[in-house]
Amino acid sequence: MIQNFYNIVRANKEVITNQFYNTLRFVLSVLISMASIKLITSYLDPEQFGIYRYVLSVAGICRITIMTGVGKILSGYVRREYHGSVQESTLLSFKTGSLGVLVLVMFGFYSLIETQNRVESILFFVSAAVFLPYYIFPRFEFILGGLEKFKEILLFRIGSKIILISAALIVLVLFDQGILIYGISQLVLASFLFALLFIYSKRQLSNDKVDLGFKRHSFMISLIALGSVITVPGIQVYLKSSIGITELAYFVVATSISTRITAVVKPIIQPVTLKIMKNTKNRYRSYVIKLTLPMLFFGLFLYLILYMSIDTFGQYIVSKEYEISLLYAKLLGIVIILAPLYSLYNSYVVFEKLNKAFSVSLYSNQLATIIGYVLFVDKFGVKAIAFSNLAAVFVSIVVMAYSILRDKE
Repeated sequence: MIQNFYNIVRANKEVITNQFYNTLRFVLSVLISMASIKLITSYLDPEQFGIYRYVLSVAGICRITIMTGVGKILSGYVRREYHGSVQESTLLSFKTGSLGVLVLVMFGFYSLIETQNRVESILFFVSAAVFLPYYIFPRFEFILGGLEKFKEILLFRIGSKIILISAALIVLVLFDQGILIYGISQLVLASFLFALLFIYSKRQLSNDKVDLGFKRHSFMISLIALGSVITVPGIQVYLKSSIGITELAYFVVATSISTRITAVVKPIIQPVTLKIMKNTKNRYRSYVIKLTLPMLFFGLFLYLILYMSIDTFGQYIVSKEYEISLLYAKLLGIVIILAPLYSLYNSYVVFEKLNKAFSVSLYSNQLATIIGYVLFVDKFGVKAIAFSNLAAVFVSIVVMAYSILRDKE
Protein backbone atom coordinates (compact mmCIF):
# COMPACT_ATOMS: atom_id res chain seq x y z
CA MET A 1 0.00 0.00 0.00
CA ILE A 2 2.82 2.39 0.93
CA GLN A 3 4.62 1.47 -2.28
CA ASN A 4 1.47 2.20 -4.30
CA PHE A 5 1.12 5.58 -2.60
CA TYR A 6 4.76 6.34 -3.33
CA ASN A 7 4.29 5.40 -6.98
CA ILE A 8 1.24 7.65 -7.27
CA VAL A 9 3.11 10.57 -5.72
CA ARG A 10 6.13 9.97 -7.95
CA ALA A 11 3.98 9.76 -11.09
CA ASN A 12 2.23 13.03 -10.21
CA LYS A 13 5.21 14.85 -8.70
CA GLU A 14 4.90 17.73 -11.15
CA VAL A 15 1.22 18.32 -10.41
CA ILE A 16 1.77 18.04 -6.65
CA THR A 17 4.66 20.53 -6.77
CA ASN A 18 2.61 22.99 -8.83
CA GLN A 19 -0.32 22.58 -6.44
CA PHE A 20 1.99 23.37 -3.54
CA TYR A 21 3.21 26.60 -5.16
CA ASN A 22 -0.32 27.64 -6.11
CA THR A 23 -1.74 26.85 -2.68
CA LEU A 24 1.08 28.74 -0.99
CA ARG A 25 0.47 31.66 -3.34
CA PHE A 26 -3.21 31.64 -2.43
CA VAL A 27 -2.60 31.54 1.33
CA LEU A 28 0.00 34.31 1.28
CA SER A 29 -2.12 36.41 -1.11
CA VAL A 30 -5.14 36.16 1.17
CA LEU A 31 -3.12 37.12 4.25
CA ILE A 32 -1.55 40.15 2.53
CA SER A 33 -4.88 41.19 1.01
CA MET A 34 -6.65 40.99 4.35
CA ALA A 35 -3.92 43.13 5.90
CA SER A 36 -4.37 45.61 3.05
CA ILE A 37 -8.13 45.77 3.63
CA LYS A 38 -7.55 46.39 7.35
CA LEU A 39 -5.13 49.19 6.51
CA ILE A 40 -7.50 50.84 4.03
CA THR A 41 -10.59 50.62 6.24
CA SER A 42 -8.63 52.03 9.19
CA TYR A 43 -7.09 55.04 7.43
CA LEU A 44 -9.53 55.89 4.63
CA ASP A 45 -13.16 56.73 5.28
CA PRO A 46 -15.78 55.11 3.00
CA GLU A 47 -16.41 58.28 1.01
CA GLN A 48 -12.71 58.72 0.18
CA PHE A 49 -12.20 55.09 -0.72
CA GLY A 50 -15.40 55.14 -2.76
CA ILE A 51 -13.96 57.85 -5.04
CA TYR A 52 -10.88 55.74 -5.81
CA ARG A 53 -12.96 52.64 -6.46
CA TYR A 54 -15.33 54.57 -8.71
CA VAL A 55 -12.37 55.61 -10.88
CA LEU A 56 -11.16 52.00 -11.04
CA SER A 57 -14.69 50.86 -11.91
CA VAL A 58 -14.84 53.15 -14.93
CA ALA A 59 -11.34 51.98 -15.93
CA GLY A 60 -12.54 48.40 -15.49
CA ILE A 61 -15.35 48.99 -17.98
CA CYS A 62 -12.80 50.50 -20.39
CA ARG A 63 -11.01 47.12 -20.38
CA ILE A 64 -13.36 46.05 -23.13
CA THR A 65 -11.10 48.01 -25.49
CA ILE A 66 -8.02 45.84 -24.83
CA MET A 67 -9.41 42.50 -26.07
CA THR A 68 -9.83 41.02 -22.60
CA GLY A 69 -10.68 37.62 -24.05
CA VAL A 70 -7.03 37.15 -25.01
CA GLY A 71 -6.15 36.47 -21.40
CA LYS A 72 -8.41 33.43 -21.38
CA ILE A 73 -6.50 31.71 -24.18
CA LEU A 74 -2.86 32.72 -23.58
CA SER A 75 -2.04 29.62 -21.50
CA GLY A 76 -3.42 27.40 -24.25
CA TYR A 77 -1.39 29.14 -26.97
CA VAL A 78 1.79 28.94 -24.90
CA ARG A 79 1.10 25.33 -24.01
CA ARG A 80 0.78 24.48 -27.69
CA GLU A 81 3.87 26.55 -28.55
CA TYR A 82 2.19 29.34 -30.53
CA HIS A 83 4.36 31.98 -28.89
CA GLY A 84 4.04 34.39 -31.79
CA SER A 85 0.29 34.60 -31.15
CA VAL A 86 1.01 36.04 -27.69
CA GLN A 87 3.15 38.84 -29.09
CA GLU A 88 0.70 39.64 -31.87
CA SER A 89 -2.23 39.80 -29.46
CA THR A 90 -0.33 42.19 -27.18
CA LEU A 91 0.37 44.63 -30.01
CA LEU A 92 -3.26 44.44 -31.07
CA SER A 93 -4.43 45.15 -27.51
CA PHE A 94 -2.23 48.26 -27.31
CA LYS A 95 -3.76 49.60 -30.51
CA THR A 96 -7.37 49.01 -29.52
CA GLY A 97 -6.72 50.09 -25.91
CA SER A 98 -6.00 53.67 -26.98
CA LEU A 99 -9.77 54.16 -27.08
CA GLY A 100 -9.97 53.25 -23.39
CA VAL A 101 -7.31 55.85 -22.61
CA LEU A 102 -9.36 58.49 -24.43
CA VAL A 103 -12.52 57.61 -22.49
CA LEU A 104 -10.71 57.96 -19.15
CA VAL A 105 -9.32 61.35 -20.16
CA MET A 106 -12.85 62.48 -21.02
CA PHE A 107 -14.08 61.36 -17.59
CA GLY A 108 -11.21 63.29 -16.04
CA PHE A 109 -12.26 66.53 -17.75
CA TYR A 110 -15.90 65.89 -16.82
CA SER A 111 -14.99 65.52 -13.14
CA LEU A 112 -12.82 68.63 -13.29
CA ILE A 113 -15.27 70.89 -15.13
CA GLU A 114 -18.79 69.61 -14.40
CA THR A 115 -18.63 68.08 -10.92
CA GLN A 116 -15.56 70.13 -9.88
CA ASN A 117 -14.11 67.15 -8.02
CA ARG A 118 -10.37 67.77 -8.27
CA VAL A 119 -9.31 64.53 -6.56
CA GLU A 120 -11.53 62.41 -8.79
CA SER A 121 -10.36 64.18 -11.94
CA ILE A 122 -6.65 63.72 -11.10
CA LEU A 123 -7.20 60.02 -10.42
CA PHE A 124 -8.94 59.68 -13.80
CA PHE A 125 -5.99 61.34 -15.57
CA VAL A 126 -3.49 59.08 -13.78
CA SER A 127 -5.54 55.98 -14.59
CA ALA A 128 -5.55 57.05 -18.24
CA ALA A 129 -1.76 57.43 -18.20
CA VAL A 130 -1.17 53.91 -16.84
CA PHE A 131 -4.23 52.22 -18.36
CA LEU A 132 -2.44 50.10 -20.97
CA PRO A 133 0.33 48.59 -18.82
CA TYR A 134 -1.98 48.31 -15.78
CA TYR A 135 -4.51 46.12 -17.60
CA ILE A 136 -2.56 44.48 -20.45
CA PHE A 137 0.68 43.36 -18.78
CA PRO A 138 -0.94 41.32 -15.94
CA ARG A 139 -2.20 38.82 -18.51
CA PHE A 140 1.42 37.76 -19.10
CA GLU A 141 1.11 35.76 -15.91
CA PHE A 142 -0.89 33.33 -18.04
CA ILE A 143 2.28 32.77 -20.09
CA LEU A 144 4.10 31.58 -17.00
CA GLY A 145 1.08 29.41 -16.20
CA GLY A 146 1.16 27.85 -19.65
CA LEU A 147 4.87 27.09 -19.17
CA GLU A 148 4.04 25.67 -15.70
CA LYS A 149 6.36 28.16 -14.00
CA PHE A 150 4.22 28.30 -10.89
CA LYS A 151 7.16 29.08 -8.62
CA GLU A 152 7.86 32.24 -10.62
CA ILE A 153 4.18 33.21 -10.47
CA LEU A 154 4.31 32.76 -6.69
CA LEU A 155 7.39 34.96 -6.34
CA PHE A 156 6.00 37.73 -8.55
CA ARG A 157 2.49 37.75 -7.07
CA ILE A 158 3.62 37.77 -3.44
CA GLY A 159 6.54 40.11 -4.06
CA SER A 160 4.33 42.67 -5.80
CA LYS A 161 1.69 42.51 -3.07
CA ILE A 162 4.32 43.08 -0.38
CA ILE A 163 5.70 46.07 -2.28
CA LEU A 164 2.23 47.58 -2.79
CA ILE A 165 1.13 47.18 0.83
CA SER A 166 4.48 48.59 1.98
CA ALA A 167 3.89 51.63 -0.22
CA ALA A 168 0.38 51.98 1.25
CA LEU A 169 1.81 51.86 4.79
CA ILE A 170 4.30 54.58 3.97
CA VAL A 171 1.67 56.81 2.35
CA LEU A 172 -1.18 56.32 4.84
CA VAL A 173 0.61 55.75 8.15
CA LEU A 174 4.05 57.34 7.89
CA PHE A 175 3.14 60.42 5.82
CA ASP A 176 -0.57 60.56 6.81
CA GLN A 177 -1.73 61.20 3.23
CA GLY A 178 -5.23 60.74 1.85
CA ILE A 179 -6.84 59.00 -1.09
CA LEU A 180 -5.18 61.10 -3.79
CA ILE A 181 -1.56 60.21 -2.98
CA TYR A 182 -2.59 56.65 -2.08
CA GLY A 183 -4.39 56.17 -5.40
CA ILE A 184 -1.60 57.67 -7.51
CA SER A 185 1.11 55.63 -5.78
CA GLN A 186 -0.82 52.36 -6.12
CA LEU A 187 -1.64 52.87 -9.81
CA VAL A 188 1.87 53.92 -10.84
CA LEU A 189 3.73 51.37 -8.74
CA ALA A 190 1.48 48.48 -9.83
CA SER A 191 1.96 49.44 -13.48
CA PHE A 192 5.73 49.41 -13.01
CA LEU A 193 5.60 45.94 -11.45
CA PHE A 194 3.39 44.64 -14.26
CA ALA A 195 5.92 46.01 -16.74
CA LEU A 196 8.63 43.93 -15.05
CA LEU A 197 6.36 40.88 -15.34
CA PHE A 198 5.92 41.62 -19.04
CA ILE A 199 9.67 41.87 -19.65
CA TYR A 200 10.42 38.63 -17.79
CA SER A 201 7.54 36.66 -19.32
CA LYS A 202 8.31 37.85 -22.84
CA ARG A 203 11.83 36.46 -22.51
CA GLN A 204 10.36 33.01 -21.87
CA LEU A 205 8.81 32.92 -25.35
CA SER A 206 11.05 30.89 -27.63
CA ASN A 207 9.46 30.99 -31.07
CA ASP A 208 7.45 33.16 -33.46
CA LYS A 209 4.81 30.60 -34.39
CA VAL A 210 1.37 32.13 -34.89
CA ASP A 211 -1.90 30.21 -34.85
CA LEU A 212 -3.54 31.13 -38.14
CA GLY A 213 -6.93 31.53 -36.48
CA PHE A 214 -5.75 33.46 -33.43
CA LYS A 215 -7.15 36.85 -34.47
CA ARG A 216 -10.58 35.47 -35.17
CA HIS A 217 -10.46 33.38 -31.98
CA SER A 218 -9.27 36.35 -29.90
CA PHE A 219 -11.91 38.70 -31.28
CA MET A 220 -14.60 36.07 -30.80
CA ILE A 221 -13.65 35.36 -27.18
CA SER A 222 -13.32 39.09 -26.42
CA LEU A 223 -16.65 39.91 -28.03
CA ILE A 224 -18.42 37.13 -26.21
CA ALA A 225 -16.84 38.10 -22.90
CA LEU A 226 -17.90 41.75 -23.05
CA GLY A 227 -20.77 41.29 -20.63
CA SER A 228 -18.75 39.42 -18.04
CA VAL A 229 -15.95 42.02 -18.21
CA ILE A 230 -18.23 44.97 -17.46
CA THR A 231 -20.55 43.26 -14.95
CA VAL A 232 -18.56 43.90 -11.75
CA PRO A 233 -17.35 47.44 -12.56
CA GLY A 234 -20.78 48.15 -14.03
CA ILE A 235 -22.44 47.21 -10.73
CA GLN A 236 -20.03 49.47 -8.89
CA VAL A 237 -20.76 52.44 -11.16
CA TYR A 238 -24.50 51.76 -10.75
CA LEU A 239 -24.20 51.63 -6.95
CA LYS A 240 -22.33 54.93 -6.95
CA SER A 241 -25.01 56.66 -8.99
CA SER A 242 -28.01 55.08 -7.28
CA ILE A 243 -27.20 54.76 -3.57
CA GLY A 244 -24.03 56.78 -3.17
CA ILE A 245 -20.28 56.58 -2.94
CA THR A 246 -20.28 55.23 0.65
CA GLU A 247 -22.35 52.14 -0.20
CA LEU A 248 -20.01 51.54 -3.12
CA ALA A 249 -17.08 51.45 -0.67
CA TYR A 250 -18.87 48.87 1.52
CA PHE A 251 -19.67 46.72 -1.50
CA VAL A 252 -16.10 46.88 -2.83
CA VAL A 253 -14.59 45.87 0.51
CA ALA A 254 -17.05 42.95 0.71
CA THR A 255 -16.19 41.91 -2.84
CA SER A 256 -12.48 42.13 -2.04
CA ILE A 257 -12.87 39.81 0.94
CA SER A 258 -15.01 37.23 -0.88
CA THR A 259 -13.00 37.24 -4.11
CA ARG A 260 -9.67 36.92 -2.27
CA ILE A 261 -10.97 33.74 -0.68
CA THR A 262 -12.70 32.40 -3.79
CA ALA A 263 -9.45 33.02 -5.68
CA VAL A 264 -8.29 29.70 -4.24
CA VAL A 265 -10.22 27.93 -6.98
CA LYS A 266 -8.13 28.88 -9.99
CA PRO A 267 -4.68 28.11 -8.51
CA ILE A 268 -5.88 24.69 -7.40
CA ILE A 269 -7.78 23.76 -10.56
CA GLN A 270 -5.27 25.14 -13.10
CA PRO A 271 -2.49 22.54 -12.57
CA VAL A 272 -5.08 19.75 -12.79
CA THR A 273 -6.48 21.21 -16.00
CA LEU A 274 -3.05 21.64 -17.58
CA LYS A 275 -2.20 18.05 -16.64
CA ILE A 276 -5.32 16.41 -18.09
CA MET A 277 -5.37 18.53 -21.25
CA LYS A 278 -2.15 16.83 -22.35
CA ASN A 279 -4.24 13.75 -23.15
CA THR A 280 -6.23 13.10 -26.29
CA LYS A 281 -9.47 15.00 -26.63
CA ASN A 282 -11.66 12.05 -25.63
CA ARG A 283 -9.56 11.25 -22.56
CA TYR A 284 -9.49 14.92 -21.58
CA ARG A 285 -13.28 15.00 -21.90
CA SER A 286 -13.60 11.79 -19.87
CA TYR A 287 -11.52 13.21 -17.03
CA VAL A 288 -13.61 16.40 -16.98
CA ILE A 289 -16.84 14.41 -16.68
CA LYS A 290 -15.45 12.17 -13.91
CA LEU A 291 -14.34 15.20 -11.89
CA THR A 292 -17.80 16.82 -11.89
CA LEU A 293 -19.09 15.47 -8.57
CA PRO A 294 -15.79 15.91 -6.68
CA MET A 295 -15.72 19.54 -7.82
CA LEU A 296 -19.19 20.18 -6.39
CA PHE A 297 -18.23 18.71 -3.01
CA PHE A 298 -15.03 20.72 -3.10
CA GLY A 299 -17.06 23.89 -3.71
CA LEU A 300 -19.29 23.21 -0.71
CA PHE A 301 -16.23 22.63 1.45
CA LEU A 302 -14.71 25.91 0.29
CA TYR A 303 -17.86 27.89 1.11
CA LEU A 304 -17.91 26.40 4.61
CA ILE A 305 -14.31 27.52 5.07
CA LEU A 306 -15.14 30.98 3.67
CA TYR A 307 -18.16 31.47 5.95
CA MET A 308 -16.34 30.30 9.10
CA SER A 309 -13.27 32.40 8.25
CA ILE A 310 -15.28 35.60 7.86
CA ASP A 311 -17.30 34.81 10.99
CA THR A 312 -14.16 34.20 13.05
CA PHE A 313 -11.65 36.68 11.68
CA GLY A 314 -13.85 39.34 10.09
CA GLN A 315 -13.63 41.69 13.05
CA TYR A 316 -9.86 41.76 12.62
CA ILE A 317 -10.05 42.44 8.86
CA VAL A 318 -12.17 45.60 8.71
CA SER A 319 -12.66 48.55 11.01
CA LYS A 320 -15.99 49.09 12.77
CA GLU A 321 -16.98 51.72 10.21
CA TYR A 322 -16.98 49.05 7.48
CA GLU A 323 -18.59 46.25 9.55
CA ILE A 324 -21.55 45.71 7.23
CA SER A 325 -19.09 44.64 4.54
CA LEU A 326 -18.64 41.32 6.39
CA LEU A 327 -22.29 40.38 5.89
CA TYR A 328 -22.03 41.36 2.23
CA ALA A 329 -18.89 39.21 1.87
CA LYS A 330 -20.67 36.09 3.18
CA LEU A 331 -23.49 36.61 0.71
CA LEU A 332 -21.28 37.33 -2.29
CA GLY A 333 -19.00 34.38 -1.50
CA ILE A 334 -21.76 31.81 -2.03
CA VAL A 335 -20.79 31.58 -5.70
CA ILE A 336 -17.65 29.66 -4.64
CA ILE A 337 -19.84 26.54 -4.36
CA LEU A 338 -19.99 26.29 -8.14
CA ALA A 339 -16.64 27.95 -8.92
CA PRO A 340 -14.45 24.80 -9.11
CA LEU A 341 -16.81 23.06 -11.52
CA TYR A 342 -17.21 26.21 -13.60
CA SER A 343 -13.43 26.60 -13.85
CA LEU A 344 -13.01 22.98 -14.96
CA TYR A 345 -15.71 23.17 -17.63
CA ASN A 346 -14.68 26.62 -18.82
CA SER A 347 -11.07 25.50 -19.37
CA TYR A 348 -12.24 22.60 -21.54
CA VAL A 349 -14.57 24.76 -23.61
CA VAL A 350 -11.90 27.44 -24.19
CA PHE A 351 -8.96 25.11 -24.88
CA GLU A 352 -10.97 22.93 -27.25
CA LYS A 353 -12.26 26.04 -29.05
CA LEU A 354 -15.94 25.26 -28.53
CA ASN A 355 -16.76 28.86 -29.38
CA LYS A 356 -20.49 28.31 -29.71
CA ALA A 357 -20.70 26.67 -26.29
CA PHE A 358 -18.54 29.39 -24.77
CA SER A 359 -20.68 32.15 -26.27
CA VAL A 360 -24.00 30.59 -25.28
CA SER A 361 -22.78 29.92 -21.74
CA LEU A 362 -21.55 33.50 -21.33
CA TYR A 363 -24.62 35.10 -22.87
CA SER A 364 -26.84 32.90 -20.69
CA ASN A 365 -24.82 33.94 -17.68
CA GLN A 366 -25.11 37.61 -18.56
CA LEU A 367 -28.85 37.35 -19.28
CA ALA A 368 -29.52 35.60 -15.97
CA THR A 369 -27.40 38.20 -14.17
CA ILE A 370 -29.18 41.16 -15.80
CA ILE A 371 -32.64 39.69 -15.11
CA GLY A 372 -31.76 39.09 -11.47
CA TYR A 373 -30.34 42.58 -10.99
CA VAL A 374 -33.19 44.39 -12.77
CA LEU A 375 -35.93 42.50 -10.93
CA PHE A 376 -34.51 42.21 -7.45
CA VAL A 377 -31.56 44.52 -6.66
CA ASP A 378 -33.67 47.59 -5.84
CA LYS A 379 -35.72 45.57 -3.35
CA PHE A 380 -33.19 43.13 -1.89
CA GLY A 381 -29.85 44.89 -2.48
CA VAL A 382 -26.67 42.82 -2.14
CA LYS A 383 -28.69 39.64 -1.45
CA ALA A 384 -30.11 39.89 -4.96
CA ILE A 385 -26.62 40.41 -6.43
CA ALA A 386 -25.28 37.34 -4.60
CA PHE A 387 -28.04 34.92 -5.60
CA SER A 388 -28.27 36.30 -9.13
CA ASN A 389 -24.54 35.59 -9.52
CA LEU A 390 -25.02 32.04 -8.24
CA ALA A 391 -27.96 31.40 -10.58
CA ALA A 392 -26.03 32.83 -13.53
CA VAL A 393 -23.03 30.55 -12.91
CA PHE A 394 -25.37 27.55 -12.62
CA VAL A 395 -26.93 28.37 -15.99
CA SER A 396 -23.46 28.61 -17.57
CA ILE A 397 -22.45 25.25 -16.12
CA VAL A 398 -25.56 23.56 -17.51
CA VAL A 399 -24.87 24.97 -21.00
CA MET A 400 -21.20 23.92 -20.92
CA ALA A 401 -22.03 20.47 -19.54
CA TYR A 402 -24.43 19.85 -22.42
CA SER A 403 -21.76 20.86 -24.96
CA ILE A 404 -19.04 18.77 -23.31
CA LEU A 405 -21.24 15.66 -23.31
CA ARG A 406 -21.89 16.11 -27.04
CA ASP A 407 -18.28 16.92 -27.96
CA LYS A 408 -16.67 13.75 -29.28
CA GLU A 409 -13.88 13.14 -31.78
